[in-house]
Amino acid sequence: MQIIHRVVLLGLTALIAAGCGGVVGSGDGAGPSAHSVITLEEMEQSRYANTYDLVQSLRPAWLRPRGAQSVGEAARGSGVGGQVAVEAGQEQLLVYLDRARLGGPEVLRQIDPLNIGSITFLDRAQATYRFGPGHLHGVILLSAR
Repeated sequence: MQIIHRVVLLGLTALIAAGCGGVVGSGDGAGPSAHSVITLEEMEQSRYANTYDLVQSLRPAWLRPRGAQSVGEAARGSGVGGQVAVEAGQEQLLVYLDRARLGGPEVLRQIDPLNIGSITFLDRAQATYRFGPGHLHGVILLSAR
């Protein structure tokens, strides 16, 4: 009987430790990391004429091309049976305001940062999970205030 109690206690300890592991590191992909979000506080600390300049200053890597650089490369890494449907806009990073697709990164030049609550970068996998296929270079997701 005492052995059963020890096994149960050991199992519960392992379960609790495993459950806490994702919270402490938060690098498990479950949520955005600090590097993938520009917060309202960061935006309020500096003034920019438009959201493109803000992103270029605070997270310039977001605006650089990433992911598949060609249709052939995309076919090797995704798609069914090597088939990839290429849509307009796949050649660049895409921008969304909440759930509305706005276009490529140049659209950020038309958006006043004072109207934005947060800015999040989603990589290709995260963007595909949230918005569906066609996001080879990821997404900049704007949340309105």
